[in-house]
Amino acid sequence: MEYCLLEETRLMPFKLKCCGVNGPSDWAESTFNNKPEKDALGLAISSTTSSYNIPLSCCNGTIEICKTAVKVEPSVPISSLIYHDGCSAKLVETIRQHTNVFIAIVATIGIVEFLGLMCSLILCCSVHGTDRYKN
Repeated sequence: MEYCLLEETRLMPFKLKCCGVNGPSDWAESTFNNKPEKDALGLAISSTTSSYNIPLSCCNGTIEICKTAVKVEPSVPISSLIYHDGCSAKLVETIRQHTNVFIAIVATIGIVEFLGLMCSLILCCSVHGTDRYKN
């Protein structure tokens, strides 16, 4: 289960054609680029003047072309090969497009659970009923 979730998270930019939560610049301060994590107070000394890398999954092209496109300098605009839309907006949009399917799945699971509960109650009552007549 954990592997499947990790794999789907890794493949999300490919499927949704997106990069980062809000955009590719989210990767500038991430631990993906070996940036130190902020301490408990949220204070950290950081500089946005250094270059950073964007994962290859954010690139729309061949691996050879993407290897240069994913190295980003702050003063240079991000390559057009990199998806500029954030994944959070794309994910919400995808969920909204498939709301009916989601509701149908949840309703089906609820109905199956309810039928299972009813069958177990009937079975429980029938077992107790036969015990009364044995005396």
